[in-house]
Amino acid sequence: MKTSILKLDIDTDSFNDFFSEFIERHSQIKYTITFKINEVKVFKTRRGYHIEFILNKKILPYEVIFYQLLFLSDANRELFNLRRLRFKNHHIDEWNILYGGSYDREKKKFIWRKQCKILEQRIIKEMNIINDMED
Repeated sequence: MKTSILKLDIDTDSFNDFFSEFIERHSQIKYTITFKINEVKVFKTRRGYHIEFILNKKILPYEVIFYQLLFLSDANRELFNLRRLRFKNHHIDEWNILYGGSYDREKKKFIWRKQCKILEQRIIKEMNIINDMED
């Protein structure tokens, strides 16, 4: 079964600041969303974090953008995604892109993002606690 992936681009030095606001938003809208998050992936980037939420089902592309924005993804990135969808500049499966790294001009090399298992577990644990409290 094909599922959707929410891809958040979080530009912050403080994961804790993002995380507390994310958990608050998730708990506020939990009962209005029609999907569940099956898997979480967190990557450290040069400017912050990339977070991927693999959902249990497919949702509409505009819903993907809406939830990415709601869950604090970079607003400029989401506006760019909206333009890609609106004007069909890209194949529909290729519009929601997070890059795996970036070129560092000072060091003259490509820097790959690094997966953060500890932060993945932290998000999963906190979301499970919220689910247990509210069920």
